[in-house]
This record gives sequence, C-alpha cells and structure tokens, in this order.
Amino acid sequence: MNIKLSETDIRVDTGNFSADGSQGNLPAGELFTLLIDANGKLVVVPGWYKDLDDVLTFTFENGEAVKIEAGGEIGEDLRIMCKKAQNRRIAKLGIGTNEKAKRPDNLLYSEKKP
Repeated sequence: MNIKLSETDIRVDTGNFSADGSQGNLPAGELFTLLIDANGKLVVVPGWYKDLDDVLTFTFENGEAVKIEAGGEIGEDLRIMCKKAQNRRIAKLGIGTNEKAKRPDNLLYSEKKP
C-alpha cells in the first residue's frame, strides 16, 4: 500500500497524562499519525477484531475505501457503512505497541495490539 503521512503530527500514546495538555485513551500503547493519502490494499487477519473469522481486504484510492472484500458479517457491516461518503475516508494510521492488549471485542484494545 502506498501511503502519505503527516510529517508534522506524529503522536505516541504512552498512558502518561501528567503533562499539561496531554491526552489519550486507555489502554495506552499506540504510535499514530494522520493519513494524508492512501492507495492500495489493506488486509486484516481473522481474530484482530471480535467475530472477524475471515480475511477482510480493503482497497483504497486517494484515501477512500473503494472496495471491501470478504470479512464475513464484519465485512458486510462495513460495506453498508461505507455507502455513506463520510465513512469511506481513512483518517489515521496507528501502530499498536501494547503486548498486553488482548481484547478483540473492544476497539480501544484492538488498535493497541502489535
């Protein structure tokens, strides 16, 4: 996948919110930035999210999901959601760094998984 990232807004969610203006969510454990553009395919493996028992493939063009393949019921739900233009845009790229984040039934945990 070819992506263009924000070069000025890269953040690390460490869980330390002691500094003025710091923010994040719990559990912590993610490096993330805004996505300026994305083209290509993103493959999500079974088990990453609750009830995802089939490979799910997104095809992106100019930062928008133009095709969603397979993924079982999760894929079908996403295809329905993506009929609305505001739901097709990829917004951020995050890399999970929390090895203890194990709950695929909760998105805040799922996105922190390495």
